[in-house]
Amino acid sequence: MRKNIGKHNALAPTPIVVVGAMVDGKPNWFEIAWTGIAEADKITISVEDEHFTTRGINASKSVSVNLIDASILSRADYSGIVSGKKADKSNLFEWTKGET
Repeated sequence: MRKNIGKHNALAPTPIVVVGAMVDGKPNWFEIAWTGIAEADKITISVEDEHFTTRGINASKSVSVNLIDASILSRADYSGIVSGKKADKSNLFEWTKGET
C-alpha cells in the first residue's frame, strides 16, 4: 500500500531504535518510537523524562542510537518492555565506549 504522508522531516515507517546511555555506571537500553533527521549530521529522538535511561542521558549529555535488525529483535523488544528501574539490562547487548 502506498500513502503520501506529505512533507515531514522524519523517517517513515519508523525503524526500531534502541537508545543506550550510562546510568549509575552501567549501560541501560530502551526502545523508542520516534526518531528523525534534524540535519545532515544530527538526528532527533523523543524520550520522556520518566524513563530510567533519560536520567543517564541528562547526566552525561550523551546517548547511543542503535538501529535494530531481526537477529536481535527479541532483545530489543525486551529492552522496551522491561524498565531499567526493575531489571539490570547492562548485558543485554554487546557495547563499547565510543566518542562523545
